[in-house]
Amino acid sequence: MKMKKGFTLIELLLVIAILGIFAVVAIPRYIDANNKKKAINNCFVIQVGEIAYYKTHGEFIRCARTQYPENDPGFKAIGFTTTHTSNLYEYSAEVWPDKSCVIVAYQGEMELCRVRITSTDVK
Repeated sequence: MKMKKGFTLIELLLVIAILGIFAVVAIPRYIDANNKKKAINNCFVIQVGEIAYYKTHGEFIRCARTQYPENDPGFKAIGFTTTHTSNLYEYSAEVWPDKSCVIVAYQGEMELCRVRITSTDVK
């Protein structure tokens, strides 16, 4: 009896099903990791803007906790805009009452980035 070479239909369907399960698990994790990378990068961009603002005006500026920084006057003052808008993440820059320190944060379901800048760090 002569044996046929190749794969059966069931074998091919099984491989396709396994690849589909892998894609369902891997793609959301990749997207989440990419968003976190952008979040951390944006946090440092805000930090640079706050330092520049301090050097010009002698104080830090408060930026509200918001998902859309383009609507906040504080973010406009430091020149920060982003194309990465998501309802999962918020930006903020909270200033101490004496305006000598600012805490920049970018967070979602957990805190992703938190940077403390003092007036002595700027000089």
